[in-house]
Amino acid sequence: VLSQEQAIYEKEKILRQMEELKTEKESLFDEISKVGALKAEIENQKLKIEDYKAKIAELNNIIKNKDHIIEQMRKNEEDLRDELRNTKTNLSETKLEVQDLTTENTNLNRSLKESEEDIKKLENKVIDSKKEVLERNVKISELNEVVDELKKKNNELLSDIDEKNSKIDYLNQKILGLESRNEELSQKINEYKDAIDQAEAGVISNFMPNIVKGKDQAFDKILNIFNRTKHNALLSVSDFELIPKIIDLNNLKTTQKLRILSSIDLNNPIHNTIYYEYKKPNITIRNSNQENLWGIIRDQEEILIAPNDKNGSPIGIVSQDPHQIEIFGSALLDSWGKGKKIFSPFK
Repeated sequence: VLSQEQAIYEKEKILRQMEELKTEKESLFDEISKVGALKAEIENQKLKIEDYKAKIAELNNIIKNKDHIIEQMRKNEEDLRDELRNTKTNLSETKLEVQDLTTENTNLNRSLKESEEDIKKLENKVIDSKKEVLERNVKISELNEVVDELKKKNNELLSDIDEKNSKIDYLNQKILGLESRNEELSQKINEYKDAIDQAEAGVISNFMPNIVKGKDQAFDKILNIFNRTKHNALLSVSDFELIPKIIDLNNLKTTQKLRILSSIDLNNPIHNTIYYEYKKPNITIRNSNQENLWGIIRDQEEILIAPNDKNGSPIGIVSQDPHQIEIFGSALLDSWGKGKKIFSPFK
């Protein structure tokens, strides 16, 4: 790739060569003018002019002041044509002087031969210059292709960067939301821990009325939540005999779907009676090996979950927060999934 300074240097070099060619051309024509009869030489000079014109035309894409140079070459061409006309006018006079210039012609012939050699050299220089121009044009074409490819890649990179920046902005906003939610949940967890500590000490925090402590409170809250059921509920109690106290079949609508999870022994007459009394098309009952879990999910709008502590007393929370319902509800759903369907011949 040619730098700007190299291009300027090459341009000035070519201009100097053209000036040198011009000077040599004028010197040559001065010598040829002395031998006006040399029409063949004049024709060679005309061909030389045509070569220069072709050379100038090929250099148009590199030399910025091409119009000025072409005009100058055209002027030189007119001067040569004028000189040619003058030479033709003097041709007849020159023929009369030829006899007297025989000796001088020998020297002129020698000079002419040298001039022909010089012309040949100049023609070779023109050919070399033409080759250089062609090579430069090829290089310029190759460079243009590289530039176009780089521009295309640059545009693709810019588009990719814009897309990634948009994703980064979206993810940053999402991260901020998650961080805010995490802080909120962390704060609530700390509040729950403090409230649970107080509950274990026998004190229910006024700030956290959704804390559940003890069987009586767990039963009362489950009953209250169940009475607000509109469509469906998943109920888990450690004592199956509490079911009739929570669910009044007379008030249960056939459109309400219930799932009951408890530790059931069908060999126990009370359990057997309750099971077959509550075995309805809209009620599904499963047997659980866990006897330490109190809980209810109502219409995916409210949840109570209270596992028994080490002393066998349930302790937990009540919540209507969608995130907490999703998190804590997964524990109840997992227990339901592990519960066993009941098959019994007793009734």
